[in-house]
Amino acid sequence: MEIIKLLSSVNITYNWTQVFISFFLTTILSLVVLRIYMLTHKKNGYDQDFIQTLIFLSLVVTSVMLVIGNNLAGAFGLVGAVSIIRFRTRLDNPQDTAYIFFEMAIGLTCGLQQYTVAISATLFISLVILVFWKLDFGKSVTMQNGNILSVRVNEVTSGREIVESTFNDDIAHWEIVSIIAIDDKKAIIDYKVLLKKNKTVQGFVNKLFNSTQGQLTVLKFGTIS
Repeated sequence: MEIIKLLSSVNITYNWTQVFISFFLTTILSLVVLRIYMLTHKKNGYDQDFIQTLIFLSLVVTSVMLVIGNNLAGAFGLVGAVSIIRFRTRLDNPQDTAYIFFEMAIGLTCGLQQYTVAISATLFISLVILVFWKLDFGKSVTMQNGNILSVRVNEVTSGREIVESTFNDDIAHWEIVSIIAIDDKKAIIDYKVLLKKNKTVQGFVNKLFNSTQGQLTVLKFGTIS
């Protein structure tokens, strides 16, 4: 009840120049980030709808922050409204999630008129992304001649434990490529795996089937293209 009274007593005044600067800077910085995203994802391709959604997201966050500002009551109201919304976005690449937060951060800082922070963070993070992309940072040389293992699990956490427990004796190196949700529990997990020298593909697959006892389905096991 007190929150409602406080909300009703808030008188928000708009400075149209500041509003325009906030939206303009949000758009420019978002386009910079999107150009970097398209450049670094040019080889594997990207979704046009995802690109457009990112810039819409940053502008929406900016508009919300302009309305809320430093109004604590408005912030609580926003949390209450967002808590009833359930997002079911499925992202194949973990980096896409980072870009979503990147765009939200731009919207937040521009909406709060922290322009120095917005510009500095965008330029610095963009530079780090470009350096990592150019240097191919984090790439495992030992995985270049490995295999791709794609499995469907009934539950992500327990499914991962089951699959990865079979890696101890047969796999020299492994890493997760992506986790794609099918529903609230089921998911498809893609691994890059490198078999040990004395192990065979058929032997590993047979062991995987025997040890999991029908708790997962192997969708694919083949060489990395």
